[in-house]
Amino acid sequence: MSRVVGDLPAKGQNFVGMRTALVAIDCLMLMLSLVMYAQEDVWGYAFYGVLCTIIVHVPIILRMVPALSIWGVLAFVVTIGAGIRGVVIAVGYPDRSTITSLFTRGVRFSDLVPEAMVTVACVLLLTAGFMITAGKSPKVSRKEGAKTGGAGLLATGRGGAPFPLLICGYAAAGAVGTVLYSRAVGGLSASISDRRTTYTGGADYASYGLAQFLAGAGTVGLLLFLCYRLSARRAWTPTTWVVLGILVINAFAINWVTTTRADLLYVSFSVLLVVRIVKGRLPVGLVIGLAVAVILGIGLLSQARAAEPGADSASEVSLSVGIDSGLLNRNAFDLSKTLLISDAVPEALPLQHGATIANYVFAPIPRAVWPDKPVVSPGPIIGETLYGLSQTGVPPGLVGELVWNFGAVPAVFLSGLAGLGLGRLSRMADGWDPQRVVLVLAHALVLLPFGKAIMGVALGQAFSAAGQALLLLLPLILLDRRLARSAAKKARDEEVVRRRAGMTAPPTSSANA
Repeated sequence: MSRVVGDLPAKGQNFVGMRTALVAIDCLMLMLSLVMYAQEDVWGYAFYGVLCTIIVHVPIILRMVPALSIWGVLAFVVTIGAGIRGVVIAVGYPDRSTITSLFTRGVRFSDLVPEAMVTVACVLLLTAGFMITAGKSPKVSRKEGAKTGGAGLLATGRGGAPFPLLICGYAAAGAVGTVLYSRAVGGLSASISDRRTTYTGGADYASYGLAQFLAGAGTVGLLLFLCYRLSARRAWTPTTWVVLGILVINAFAINWVTTTRADLLYVSFSVLLVVRIVKGRLPVGLVIGLAVAVILGIGLLSQARAAEPGADSASEVSLSVGIDSGLLNRNAFDLSKTLLISDAVPEALPLQHGATIANYVFAPIPRAVWPDKPVVSPGPIIGETLYGLSQTGVPPGLVGELVWNFGAVPAVFLSGLAGLGLGRLSRMADGWDPQRVVLVLAHALVLLPFGKAIMGVALGQAFSAAGQALLLLLPLILLDRRLARSAAKKARDEEVVRRRAGMTAPPTSSANA
């Protein structure tokens, strides 16, 4: 059976039942939230949130796109931020004061219905645009990929690609970046705000972007190692597991310094995608184990934040703490945040005419070169204007940023254009040769995070992060091109030899009469 990069099992296997369950849960939650919304205003968050969730689930339910894909991650961001969090707001978990402080800010949902309708229209056009261009993508099997020239690192790996050297190089760069960043912010003894390079509003603000960029190389090393070992089809020895553990610690060390929790989840998605591509299947035990590890990791990082002097009292690390930390924040495609941003335009938030997106052009310029460089992220403006936060930001997300920049009606049509672009990216990725490690890692480190960032963070941030990921992969890209030229030359030489052999071979004599 042919398989797409990151595809799911065919009909008749487990994921068909999962899709059926997804449809059933979506419909049940929509009906429940509609009934409750008719009785209680706050349930509007749940109704419109579930509606947005159902819309983005359609391409996955119709098997137009695999769950581990750019759209699958986008759908996850909407499911968490709009669907599940909408229900959390409606039921008032953990209490109404927390919900008011974090999400609703004392604004009744009935005052935000027009903004909710615009949001649903944007999500609908985004999904429709995606479905138009994504279509039924052609499937590329592992065997078919090898016939395209065998230029990939997996196809020529043991013969020509210096895997151990590449893995060590990326791991070392990641370790250096983490150490440089840790020293720059004052080490683990520094305050959490310093370790996260929280926006201060002052001219002395620095994000230490180069060190963070280098630290990201540790993740490349981890995924490259997985590609190498999983393709070797040899039993894993204790040494292999030790090396994997060291690479995992190295990849996530920067998160312990910054206490950034979301990376634990989205890098895990990348790990699952790599396993799915190389092995052709996704063990259920691995999925469950990673899910538990991520939730516990989020709880551990939340405890580290809570242990900060002046913060809430620290609690024990548990699954419930991890789940609460993942839900009780304004990250992902948060519906309440999107509605408040739309409602604040243009009075509290004047139209930006694309400025919040274009500002990321300045992101690569080091602050050491340009000390007065403006803060490129739009999050601090949202945080200060809508939530009264002076030293942290709130990312606007796709719909909020489009409305903030261009107004409600243009945002709807621009969402459709964004969907068309995402569909083209998805179709392009489906045609990538799964034999080529550089394409596997580009899918895992560029496209998957792009789906998360464009929907739940900011447009400019999404393109900036994708560019940085491509820059990290540059050594692999150059090596892939070299191997491609070498493989093509070898194929041409072999063809010439075969033709010459055919020309010089004596003619076959016919049998004697």
